[in-house]
Amino acid sequence: MKKFCAPVLGLALLFCAGCGGVNGGGDPPAEELTEIFLSETEIEIEEGEVYRLTVRFAPQPGRMPEVIWTVSDGEIAEVEKGIVTGKKPGETIVTARTGENTAACRVVVAGDP
Repeated sequence: MKKFCAPVLGLALLFCAGCGGVNGGGDPPAEELTEIFLSETEIEIEEGEVYRLTVRFAPQPGRMPEVIWTVSDGEIAEVEKGIVTGKKPGETIVTARTGENTAACRVVVAGDP
């Protein structure tokens, strides 16, 4: 029985080594992505208006890495999962980050004329 198990185990390990390892598809981890892009680099919205920013990666990973969204001035606008909401007139920067890669969008919130 031992003679049978050792070759089967060796064959299984050889098969797994050729399939991309634990990652499965050989996708680069988020830290290895070369670029991250937002759908816009600048937007203008009104107070209370919402705008959805989308993210694109290069090279395109098989699985989407987690994106962390931040805004430089939370009094001007807020962002959650790429949805930007204007809070009061002013300018701020929304940033999308995954690993060491970032992309930014300047957000201008216009008030009542």
